[in-house]
Amino acid sequence: MNKKRKRQIPVRKQQNEFITPAILRRTIRNVLPFYREIVRNPAYSAAWVQAVNKIDFVQMERLFQKVSHAPIAELGSGYSFGFRTPMRDRLYVNGFFLDPAQSKYKVGEHLVVVQAILPLYLRLATDIPFATRVTAAINSGNTTRLNNLIRGLIRSRFLLTIRAQDSGFRISFRFPISRKIYTNYTLLGVG
Repeated sequence: MNKKRKRQIPVRKQQNEFITPAILRRTIRNVLPFYREIVRNPAYSAAWVQAVNKIDFVQMERLFQKVSHAPIAELGSGYSFGFRTPMRDRLYVNGFFLDPAQSKYKVGEHLVVVQAILPLYLRLATDIPFATRVTAAINSGNTTRLNNLIRGLIRSRFLLTIRAQDSGFRISFRFPISRKIYTNYTLLGVG
């Protein structure tokens, strides 16, 4: 007896929305002057951390606008900068959050993390083939590939994890004495 088999349609897990290297690179280029200033200028770095700890969004926006002329569409928890994308009502967001959530940022720890991510951001801003490989790993949700691409650029003993998530990535750092986890992220958000 030859029974007909029902054709099974594979169920796909919900994938990331696709981002392009251009969206990723534009976002990184918009925040790069800010991160460079954090590393270059101790007074600016201290003023920024103070504004973040006070949740003073007006001061945070003033400080950001001193170094980058990119329009900020969002300042969120911890801090984040949202930039418009061609996708309707979507922002591509870059920022930091701290775990546990009620913790205060420390100038020295924040500086160490920014120094660690800066080589990655410089490479993403200037190397189109590299940015293309990173977005391909993000769009496929391939965290292993993303780790292979990024890990060699982040030289920090505090690096904890790199994950593809929400059409972007999250890079976490843990400081053993304070036990705080700083997470830097670039991802697709709602605007």
